Amino acid sequence: MNALSPREYDVVQAVFRSIAQSDWFDRTIENEKACARFVLSQYHDGMDYAVLFALCEPSARERYSRRD
Repeated sequence: MNALSPREYDVVQAVFRSIAQSDWFDRTIENEKACARFVLSQYHDGMDYAVLFALCEPSARERYSRRD
């Protein structure tokens, strides 16, 4: 994988932060690491925040939600 430009990094970081700070997110170290890897793996050149978030949020909700 190529290095991210500062703009690309900002997009990936913003999507990760939005997901990880959601009320439904089970905030553990393992989930945070896995989610960060997941968001990064879904990013492709030129994606903006809205596209990446829409792509990642449903799967992240399924994978990293709190289990009551």
